[in-house]
Amino acid sequence: MLCGIFTGNFENISQMQAAVQKGGIIDGMSDTIDYVLEKTQEKGVLPTTIARTIRTGKNTLLNNVANNIENEFNQQIKSAERLQRYSSNWKEYFNNKDFEGMTNQIYKIRAELKELVPMENTLKEARTIENLHNLIKNNGKDFNLSTEQQELAKMLI
Repeated sequence: MLCGIFTGNFENISQMQAAVQKGGIIDGMSDTIDYVLEKTQEKGVLPTTIARTIRTGKNTLLNNVANNIENEFNQQIKSAERLQRYSSNWKEYFNNKDFEGMTNQIYKIRAELKELVPMENTLKEARTIENLHNLIKNNGKDFNLSTEQQELAKMLI
C-alpha cells in the first residue's frame, strides 16, 4: 500500500481509503516526519528555518498526494460509469447484430478495464461465497458439502 501512495497503483479501494482517512498512512507519515524534525531541531542538528522549510514542503507534498488519491477515486467512479454505458451499448449492438458497433464498444470496454482498480479477485470471491451460501441453504442448511460442490461454487461465477 505504501508503494501505492507514491505510484498511484493500489490493489483495491480499501487501500486507497486507508491512505487518505484521518489517522491513515499519510497522517502517520506526516506525524513521523514532524517527530523527526522536532527531535533533530531540539538537539541542534537542524536549524529552525530549515526544519520549518522541510515541514512546509512535507505538508505541500502530502496534501498533493492526498489530492491525487482523491482524484483517482473520482476517476475510478467515472471509469465505472463509462464501463457500464459501454457495456449497455455493446448489448444494444449485439441485439441489433451490429458487429462493427460491438467492436467499437469492446475497445472502449477494454480501455476502461485497464483504468479500474483491479477488483476481479474480490468480485470472484464474493460470487463464490454467494454460491456456497446458496448451496448450503438449498441443501437444508447442511454444511457438509462435497469437494465437487465446493469446486462447482468456484466455477459458477
